[in-house]
Amino acid sequence: MISIKLIEASDGKSVTLSESKLHGNEVLLCRDDEVNFPILSEVTEVDIERYFPSEMDGLIMELESVCIAITDDDIMKGHILEIVTMCRKCKSTSEGQIVMDPFTEKFKLEDGKWVEE
Repeated sequence: MISIKLIEASDGKSVTLSESKLHGNEVLLCRDDEVNFPILSEVTEVDIERYFPSEMDGLIMELESVCIAITDDDIMKGHILEIVTMCRKCKSTSEGQIVMDPFTEKFKLEDGKWVEE
């Protein structure tokens, strides 16, 4: 499972504005196709990935492509659409970031470093 967070990071600290997670979502978010999914191909189950407002248009396009391919799972489709909504909010959030966190522990940005909560 990958937890997706919309955060606002400033002054070395972060505030989680929204979060979405769903068991099994890594199957759709971790893509092997670097040509069609250059952003999602960076997502793994072993690293935290951060994406900034300038990357949101590309990330939204890739997530919408993933969503189109989901034909038989309304819950997963809703989850992906929720992430798309978070990405749209990120574009207009000062110092916004989308964080994809595959770890079960919660982390926060403190004094410029990611630390366990």
